[in-house]
Amino acid sequence: MSLAELLVQALALFDHMDGMGIQRDVITCTILINGLLRATQLNPAFQVFFSLVHDIGANTISNTGMDGMGIQRDVITCTILINGLLRATRLNPAFQVFFSLVHDIGANTISNTGIMDALTKANEVSKDLVKLITYLKN
Repeated sequence: MSLAELLVQALALFDHMDGMGIQRDVITCTILINGLLRATQLNPAFQVFFSLVHDIGANTISNTGMDGMGIQRDVITCTILINGLLRATRLNPAFQVFFSLVHDIGANTISNTGIMDALTKANEVSKDLVKLITYLKN
């Protein structure tokens, strides 16, 4: 089976999980996002990502997206999305997700290292890496 066929089956299963009595969680969403990104399906990956609820302190904000699943994003989900965007050389959206992660959830060594590694590979060290390091220090 091709990757495209497997993704179609995965999306169909994901859509029918609730009807089968299987509850979606952050792990199933993260795995689906990762698979979509590996297949360079950025828009569907964004749809799943933005359908998750994002918890900011005491305020919970439901983002627009597929069906507002009510599942909180975590640092792993955000890091996978960032790395997928970086692999697709989509630096600006990757930075937006990264800065949101730093501000709202809290980045970790993996997310920090991933974005710095991608910047050095993209020859964007001079301005963007300095911007990132400055942001992380504050």
